Amino acid sequence: MRTITRHYINQDVLRVKQLLDMDFIASPATLHGAIKKLVAKKMVILKIDTADGRVKYLIPTNKALDLLAELGKLVQA
Repeated sequence: MRTITRHYINQDVLRVKQLLDMDFIASPATLHGAIKKLVAKKMVILKIDTADGRVKYLIPTNKALDLLAELGKLVQA
């Protein structure tokens, strides 16, 4: 979630394929499972590209952004 959010904050929306290619984080299968869990928990939404339906973007929800902001405050305290 941190990687997805960092890209989003930097106004560089991450594609699912980009994340799956980051095998230094975890295997593609593990990352795919993590994406499914984040979507199920409503922390991330998948936005399908209108020009190419095969491309899906990972967009953090307000719930995810609020959680990360709260965690940041706790770490600073």
